[in-house]
Amino acid sequence: MDEPIPTVVADRFAVLTGEVVCFKCAAKTPVAALAVGEHREGMELGEDGMDLVFERCFEPALLGNITWIDPDTLRAVKAVAPWMDLMASATAGEVYLGNSCTHCGVLQGDWFLREPEAPFFPMTDEAADLLVVVWQDVQLQAVADYGMSSWLDDLLERRGEYVSPLRSKRPRGAKGA
Repeated sequence: MDEPIPTVVADRFAVLTGEVVCFKCAAKTPVAALAVGEHREGMELGEDGMDLVFERCFEPALLGNITWIDPDTLRAVKAVAPWMDLMASATAGEVYLGNSCTHCGVLQGDWFLREPEAPFFPMTDEAADLLVVVWQDVQLQAVADYGMSSWLDDLLERRGEYVSPLRSKRPRGAKGA
């Protein structure tokens, strides 16, 4: 089978890890998500109808609904988060890179990990600071959704791990140009 054309490509990526209570067995279990700093996003099919046109993006993005990931990237992910793998979701009706409970093996749904106050949608700096961020110097290629979020920008900037060249140097809440 041919590999799909990736929709997100980055020279390096971060594995963010946190913790949830498993909805099935009620044990605390680790969960992870992938983020990128500067990356390229596949925006639309090229004129020949075969290739994506990639747009360079400088803002960090959190990846979700990762339905394909190249093998080198997956190995690097599993080195940090061995509970992650391509898993079938009956709810989503597809296979995606998911988190399994380390106690009972049940998929911890991607969507539920990104709802407000979940590990990957923290509502405060304190909640975001609970996440562990491990950068992998491995090229990421994936078919995934991606979203930019101020909490991710702020977290990476506070830790000195990534500052977008486009990000303003104004203090938070400052007005004006």
